[in-house]
Amino acid sequence: MRAILFILGLVFQMPAAAQSFDPSHTAFTDVLNDHVKVYDDGLKSAVNYRDLAKNRQPLDNYLASLSAVEPGQYESWTQDQRLAFLINAYNGFTLQLIIDNIDKFGAGKADSIRDLGGLFSSPWEKSFFTLLGEKRTLDWVEHEKIRVDFDEPRIHAALVC
Repeated sequence: MRAILFILGLVFQMPAAAQSFDPSHTAFTDVLNDHVKVYDDGLKSAVNYRDLAKNRQPLDNYLASLSAVEPGQYESWTQDQRLAFLINAYNGFTLQLIIDNIDKFGAGKADSIRDLGGLFSSPWEKSFFTLLGEKRTLDWVEHEKIRVDFDEPRIHAALVC
């Protein structure tokens, strides 16, 4: 009985976002379904960034759930779950970077995500989100985590295309 109470105590002490993390990424799928138009029989797609910026709470909630995942929780997952987590984190935080700077696109200060970097840095080198307990960059997710930990030839398409 003490063991059960101890375990229940640990569960209730976990952060709410970590408890509610959905490894099926349904919340992100919903965001994409609401803001990405697919056409030409699935060969092309376009994100409605302005609409996403106006209705960003579901994306923000999803990203908060990713940020709440601790390294130990991540390490307990299968390789496929880890890869899905990292790819979706990369793409989700990329969307955040764009919508956080949406006014620059309308004002002619940016035509591409490439324009969101500094004079001597790229937007992929900005530390603007927390993942696995530390401040991270998109470059870290792609080059130091995904490409190092996974032998997956489709990574380029999942992250860049």
